[in-house]
Amino acid sequence: MPELDPFRRLVASAGRVCRLADDPDVFDEHHDSEALRAFRAALADLDALLREVDPAPLPAADPPPPTLADLLGVLLRLPGAQGVEELAGRLDDEQVEQVLRHALAMPDTARQADLLVAVAPRLTDTQAERALTVLPAIGRAGEQARTLTALLPRLPEARRPAAARVALAAARRLPTALGHTLVQLAPWLDAAAQAELYDLVAPAPGQRPGHELCALAGWFRPEQRGAALALIVGVGDENLRAVLLGAVAPHLDEAQLAVAVGAAAGIAEPGFRARALAGTARSLPASRRRAAVSAALTAAREPGGGRHSYLALPDLVEMIEPDQFDDALAAVLCVPDEHTRAHVLGLLAVRLTAAQLPAALAGAEAIVEPRARAVASTALVRYLTEELREKAVATAVHALAARPGGGWSAQLQVLLPHLSARQLDELWEAALHEERDHPQHGLSTLLPRVDPTRRAAALETILGYEPAHVAETLAEVAPFLDPALRLRALRAAREIVDPGTRARAIAAVARHLPPGKAAEAGRTALAGAAQLRDPAARAELLAELAALLDAEDRRTALAWAVAAARDAEPEDAWQVARTLVRLVPLLGEATADRTPRTG
Repeated sequence: MPELDPFRRLVASAGRVCRLADDPDVFDEHHDSEALRAFRAALADLDALLREVDPAPLPAADPPPPTLADLLGVLLRLPGAQGVEELAGRLDDEQVEQVLRHALAMPDTARQADLLVAVAPRLTDTQAERALTVLPAIGRAGEQARTLTALLPRLPEARRPAAARVALAAARRLPTALGHTLVQLAPWLDAAAQAELYDLVAPAPGQRPGHELCALAGWFRPEQRGAALALIVGVGDENLRAVLLGAVAPHLDEAQLAVAVGAAAGIAEPGFRARALAGTARSLPASRRRAAVSAALTAAREPGGGRHSYLALPDLVEMIEPDQFDDALAAVLCVPDEHTRAHVLGLLAVRLTAAQLPAALAGAEAIVEPRARAVASTALVRYLTEELREKAVATAVHALAARPGGGWSAQLQVLLPHLSARQLDELWEAALHEERDHPQHGLSTLLPRVDPTRRAAALETILGYEPAHVAETLAEVAPFLDPALRLRALRAAREIVDPGTRARAIAAVARHLPPGKAAEAGRTALAGAAQLRDPAARAELLAELAALLDAEDRRTALAWAVAAARDAEPEDAWQVARTLVRLVPLLGEATADRTPRTG
């Protein structure tokens, strides 16, 4: 029967895909192979047959732009109302009431607690009291404590003391204290209840104190703070001891702070000692802080101190006085790991004086590993005099040319305004070689500075990438291509087999075309996205396109994405929620401009 022929072809095509999938090379997407190409072609054939047998109708051509209310309606219908928390700060009063009613009716008490906590800052006192009615049904003590604590600021003042005591009672039932919840709860407790916090977070004999002991120390009685400090001083792990000393220091009185500084100075390992001294120094008065900072810098320069001193140096940079910068620079140059040294040198650069910058540059030039040397040199560029800047740029260019790729676009963006023609040539050749098979954002970063011939060569390199990389890179380079090259990119994008990737690539170019061609390309991208049969995947792709297309096509992409999200299966709730949350920043742009497109 002729009408069965498409189905026979469909079965045969599916069988071919299954047979090809048995080849191990199919699962290595990073290396092009005959097996991988054949598998992708078979998938494309199967996809085309599926669309022939059961075509997906295009949605309305000019749908109204979706609103936040539309997104909220879809999210509330998802299992667990996933994603609603991300919208809580943007809801109007009516929508807040809608979320509250939904939360109060939810059977899943964990998600019920999540929603109530998210919407709590927006509730009126009456709404907060209504939220309290479900607390007895929330069986887990942690969820009860968390929810009550979030509702406390919104409750009528007369209700707060009792609610705070109930939250504390729930926290007591936990085997391990909820540190973050207790920190939020503490201000609402009376003095007697605050005195109980120490017992909730103090470690059992033989266990180490945790960070919650430090976070709550400000609410302890003086003798309890002293006991907490004694526990911290007794910690055997010197790194943990250093961290906890710094964390508890802001809550100590003068005598206790002196004990903490003494304990910090007594740590044997120099790097951890520097970390502890830096942490406690933040809480010292200015008259005593200088000595602690000097002691930390001395520790960092001791033999072996540089191994861990990088943990202290970011804090020290903020407290160093001008005449201590030589010691600070020496401490940075003692850090043995060159990548860490480069990072910390960049942090310190902003505070160095003109007289100290040559030594910093010398330290950057002494780094052996090329990538780290490039990071360090580039970090200094904006602070140097013209003569030193030329040296730093030359050092960075040489290092990047020797070791291109791997996130180098950050350094290239800083260097770009300062490059000579020869240096640009050197980096361009390195980028062409390094990115001949896949993008690392060097070509796209350098493209604005090169001539049309090189831009054309770069585009041909880019069009030779895997299709997904083509779509990604076209979005970066399309603004810098001339009209002829944009049309070349558009033609190549239209030849991509996979509908989703093809739509992404076309959309990347479309907004940079003349109005008439932009309209046609935008419609083509949207039509390609609409061919995806899985609603969750279709919604996700349309959300991506919405960020790439111009105002009119953006409205269409947003509306179609929301429509696809409504049709998604329950098991795709997390993917749909993530997609809809991504749409929120685009909603205002979609409704702001309703001017018809011309051309």
